[in-house]
Amino acid sequence: MIANEVKPALAFISLMLLMLIPSLMAQLKAMSEAQEASDAFDKRFNLPASAQTAKLNEQQLFMSYRVKLQHIKLFARQGRETLVLPVGLHINFVQYHNVAQLLEALSVPKGVYERVVLNLDYSQAQAEVKGPYGYPQAVMLLDDQHRKLQTLEVSINLLQEHEFNWLWGEPLLL
Repeated sequence: MIANEVKPALAFISLMLLMLIPSLMAQLKAMSEAQEASDAFDKRFNLPASAQTAKLNEQQLFMSYRVKLQHIKLFARQGRETLVLPVGLHINFVQYHNVAQLLEALSVPKGVYERVVLNLDYSQAQAEVKGPYGYPQAVMLLDDQHRKLQTLEVSINLLQEHEFNWLWGEPLLL
């Protein structure tokens, strides 16, 4: 007797599902098309990743400014790239008075260069400024958009003397 009662109920449920499935499929298709349209709309407004920029910091004199120097590009007076040196060393820029001293310490071949581009990696940077009582105070270096510096390409005109009295990035006390 139970089997006889279940058969009509099962038949009724099957019939309802057959009627509902096409309408559910239409809604799912509409949802996926709306998602694709939304994704296409979002892609139009995605801005390309821009290189970080950081102005020379003239307010704080750094006691330590240790950054990884990935590589150096040297440009001849005609403006063409003449030499790319992979460095991969952590450099404390406070140890050097100017660019010439840095290039000399890195054993850059003698030549007549107009410009140097330093590719700096700040992922493990260590910087310190003089704290209120004269003790070193650790800082995080920020870019012009107040984000933590990650990488920076610094172009320095060698026809003008560039001293390392001021370095790049805005320090944020830790």
